[in-house]
Amino acid sequence: MKNVLLWALIIANALLMLSFADKFVHPNVARAQVGMRRPGDYVMISGLVNGSSAGLVYVVDTVNNQLTAMTYGQNGANSQIESMPPIDLNQVFAQQPMQGGR
Repeated sequence: MKNVLLWALIIANALLMLSFADKFVHPNVARAQVGMRRPGDYVMISGLVNGSSAGLVYVVDTVNNQLTAMTYGQNGANSQIESMPPIDLNQVFAQQPMQGGR
C-alpha cells in the first residue's frame, strides 16, 4: 500500500514538474488580430435639429476620425434608434476651403 502511494506521489510530482517547465519552454505570446481596427474612443454631444421635436446625439470617434448622429425615432409603436452613416472626418478636413467664404 505504501509502495503504491509512493509511486502515485512520484508520478504526480513528475507531472507537476513537466507542466511548470512547459511555461518556460513555450512563452505566452500575445497576438493581435490582423485587419482589425482598434475600438474607438467616443465623444457624444447632444443637440437639436430644426424641424424635429426629437433630440439628436452626435457621436465622434476620435480614434478612427468618424462622425455620426443618432436619434430616437418617435413613430408610435415602431419607435427605434435611427443613425446616419458615418462621415470620414479626414476627408472633410482635407478639402480645400471655398473661395470667398468667411
